[in-house]
Amino acid sequence: MSSTHHHIIALLTDFGLNDHYVGVLKAVLLARNDSLVVVDISHTVEPGNTLEGAFLLWASYKYFPNGTIFVCVVDPGVGTDRRLLCMQTEKYIFLAPDNGLLDWVRYEQRTSKVFALDFRKCKTILPGVISSTFHGRDILAPVAAALTQGYWINELCTKVALDSPLQPLCISKNTGSPPRVVHIDRFGNISTNIFLGTYEQGVQCVKAITLGSCRIEQWVRTYGDAEGGTPVLLIGSCGVVEIAMNRKSAARELNISLTTPVVVEWH
Repeated sequence: MSSTHHHIIALLTDFGLNDHYVGVLKAVLLARNDSLVVVDISHTVEPGNTLEGAFLLWASYKYFPNGTIFVCVVDPGVGTDRRLLCMQTEKYIFLAPDNGLLDWVRYEQRTSKVFALDFRKCKTILPGVISSTFHGRDILAPVAAALTQGYWINELCTKVALDSPLQPLCISKNTGSPPRVVHIDRFGNISTNIFLGTYEQGVQCVKAITLGSCRIEQWVRTYGDAEGGTPVLLIGSCGVVEIAMNRKSAARELNISLTTPVVVEWH
């Protein structure tokens, strides 16, 4: 990495905003280093949905300044023997459970180095009592703060070898992961993992997409180009195919969830 001094912590969790969890996570970080800038990516990942979390992390990480540390807590296995990982890329550090949450970024950052937190090495920076249900507060936040205060990764972690992640994006008929819904935003726009990059590429490659029982074949460039009440296909800001409706929630109108099957008709 270009610097060993880190001042920005980015948070991605499924904690929601109704409880105290996000506030306490930030409190632990700031209590250990009150000069930190803490940025929220999202706290409304569907509970336990590591696929949605991986997508949101992939969609956002590259816009952060060099040296940012990402603390990612979507952890349905909290308290079990699953590992906690620390991944280092050329520009960033990521802390997350070993459950696929980092896979989209790992696939894109092929030269990343992955470590597992070593609790024997971390003992001096962790609280005396560690909750079995809140490792974000008691482990990941203290480690993240320590890394901003001069600790090196190898002082707290042990390098591990992980299998190479599969291509998470569906990029053609026979390439990449199967098509699926990966996120529904607050406007009801439905993001898929079908990556085509541009409107022209989308029109050229995909004839129609069926979500559940609804078949959508009309391509538009912008949300405003859609006729009222008609679901359309477009390329969202991340380069993936979205299904949307003008001034309506496509997810609500079409009764779509993150588990709805997706079928692509390729040209």
